[in-house]
Amino acid sequence: MIAKVDLMEQEIQYRYSRWRNSDLPSYLMKELHEMKVTEIMDSFYRRPSLGMEGLISKVGVGTNRMNIFTVRHICQALSYEIVSRGLVYQHRVVVIAYDSRLHSRSFAEQAALVLANNNIKVYLFDHPRPASELAFSVRWLHAIAGLNFSAGRLSPQYHGMQIYSDYGCLVSDSYIARVQTYMDQIGDGLDIEVLPAEEAIATGKLVMVGTEIDKAYIEYLENTPLSRESIQIMGSSMRVVLAPLFGTGGKIIGRAFAALGYTEIHQAEISDSDAISIARAPDPHQLEVLLTAYQLAREIQADIVLGFNPEENELSLSVKDGRGGYLLLHANQTAALLLQYIIQSREAMNSLPLGGVVVKTLLCSNFLNGIAADHGLQLIESTQGFQGIGAKMAECERTGKQAFVFGFDEYGGYALGNFVRGKDGIHAALLVAEMAANYKTKGSTIYQELLKLYEKYGWFAEERINLSCADLNWWQQAGILMDRISIESPLTIGGLSAVKLHDYRSGEVKDLIKQRSSKIAHAPAYALKCELTGGSWYGVRLSKDIPEIELVIGSRHPEEKACKYQLSAIRSDVLHLIESII
Repeated sequence: MIAKVDLMEQEIQYRYSRWRNSDLPSYLMKELHEMKVTEIMDSFYRRPSLGMEGLISKVGVGTNRMNIFTVRHICQALSYEIVSRGLVYQHRVVVIAYDSRLHSRSFAEQAALVLANNNIKVYLFDHPRPASELAFSVRWLHAIAGLNFSAGRLSPQYHGMQIYSDYGCLVSDSYIARVQTYMDQIGDGLDIEVLPAEEAIATGKLVMVGTEIDKAYIEYLENTPLSRESIQIMGSSMRVVLAPLFGTGGKIIGRAFAALGYTEIHQAEISDSDAISIARAPDPHQLEVLLTAYQLAREIQADIVLGFNPEENELSLSVKDGRGGYLLLHANQTAALLLQYIIQSREAMNSLPLGGVVVKTLLCSNFLNGIAADHGLQLIESTQGFQGIGAKMAECERTGKQAFVFGFDEYGGYALGNFVRGKDGIHAALLVAEMAANYKTKGSTIYQELLKLYEKYGWFAEERINLSCADLNWWQQAGILMDRISIESPLTIGGLSAVKLHDYRSGEVKDLIKQRSSKIAHAPAYALKCELTGGSWYGVRLSKDIPEIELVIGSRHPEEKACKYQLSAIRSDVLHLIESII
């Protein structure tokens, strides 16, 4: 063990020395010289490692940080992967988009110039764009790949890079493995060359994209409505407040609503107090970032409030609660409402496919299970997040054996069509507004329709908790936590019996009542999920890129108050369990 530690320290010192002796930009060199020993360890203990959604990392200097050299490293490896497929693939373009975060434009430009230096043509958006528009543009342009620089709802200290395949969805594990192999062969990436921007543009290897794709994307969004009549009747009276949270697509969202005939669309201005909360965590499912939006909503008596993360690919919905206020819905509640509306609308048009597919990610509640089953739809689970949902969409189109109906995750990401194979918050926002308009024509509201679902399927309550880990050995500690939960899972949580434990790491389901195990037919994931009696549950998930333990808790009960009390009891027991281990 001591020998391994010594070797690791030597490797860290070697990497640190390589960076100190390299030609770094002044801001990186300054940070390098000011680092403490613990910071050096954390910044250099590993090289860039791609995950399901590309790379998410803290911004800074070092091999374990997001910086221009990390971007060059990945993009050089991506260039090798594309070139290895032959000239036909090499001559197709790569599309690059980015959000409004600090460094986003710089990272995107570095990526473009590395690809251009490898004779791969690049289309680079001239201003920030929604992630869903990037996914759309990959397919619309028949591109070989797409890159998006963003970090969604994470705090500003993080940044990320997502890679999209020519199918328009996040790349597969095998694709990631190929790129990672090239990355390992390159080394540290400090010597990678970029083509000068002037030369790249002059030779046509870099093309700056203006509003051309915006227009095509909005035309695509104009096909969203399932009931144009509802919009024609209520489009001028539906009051919608938008809260884009430093977003990339405020103008595009407004244009899309206007194109469909909505006239009462209001965008909440970001106050100084909002800016502080948003900067800390730009998550549209956090109440503190929506306060100004709620204030505007009360002033104009808005029907709904729509919040977006900075990429505009995740959506939160707030509705009138019948008591003069606004209720922020959980992502699963919004998903249930959307699926119910899609089913009702498509059944009215005789276009609901028998055996159609609904896909959810692994830590979503079971709220939609009964809705899907009652209408002959197959609900399946993706352990790979939206990478798996996008792959299923592509498979459905390719094989024609099943029709894709709906996909969602627990963060408020929704997939509604089949052309954009990723989270599309703008598309979802348009359908939510239409849903509200449709119910308004019938004298109902979204909240009243939610109560109807609860009456039929029971009350559901959810909560997501992120436990930050400061120790450098947090990954090992978190692994021990999951091992302990998997091996010594309590038989009672929150007064409910534990029924099944899904260990997505090993692909095993343990029947805790009958004391036997079976295999899960899913790709592995760093997650556990424990089913409790009555449909309640809790889950634990890790991401190597973010030093925190994500805890998700769900409660189901026939009555509202009992459901909320039960959620509190489950939360208390699960937190006590975690604290007793770590």
